[in-house]
Amino acid sequence: MYPHDNIFKIYYRIGRALPFEVRRFPDGRVSDWYRSQSVIVTKIAPKGEWGYYLRNGQREDAYWCKKNDAEPRPIPCCGCGGWALVNVIGKPTATPDIDIEQALEHKPNDKLGPSDTMRFGKHKGKTLAEVRVEDEQYLRWAEANVSGFCVDWGRFE
Repeated sequence: MYPHDNIFKIYYRIGRALPFEVRRFPDGRVSDWYRSQSVIVTKIAPKGEWGYYLRNGQREDAYWCKKNDAEPRPIPCCGCGGWALVNVIGKPTATPDIDIEQALEHKPNDKLGPSDTMRFGKHKGKTLAEVRVEDEQYLRWAEANVSGFCVDWGRFE
């Protein structure tokens, strides 16, 4: 799931599994500052998603959450896009909309290069280099619309 999902969509796509870990802007498009930060989502409620803040995988204090909080706190910007799935900790309670193992195969910071293989769509089984020659617009469309799909365009030079 990358990079246009909000936490609520991720929750439903992974079969309502709780807890799960997400990260904002994992590719550094906004700032590299986000790369060391993530959130453990422990509760989904009508007025928002709730969880704990992590920095480099460890509980930390944040402006919205304290490291020693016994109960999860509301996650700011949980409804915004830009969240990516990092890890599913709990078990799904409903049928997932996606293959969770496949979604986690490429970590949010991974970018695909020319030798990586398409795993979906009309170019499934071809390398990204082959698809770029045949249909570069498809790669650009997929990057903008398919969760977990990010191309490292610099590796094509």
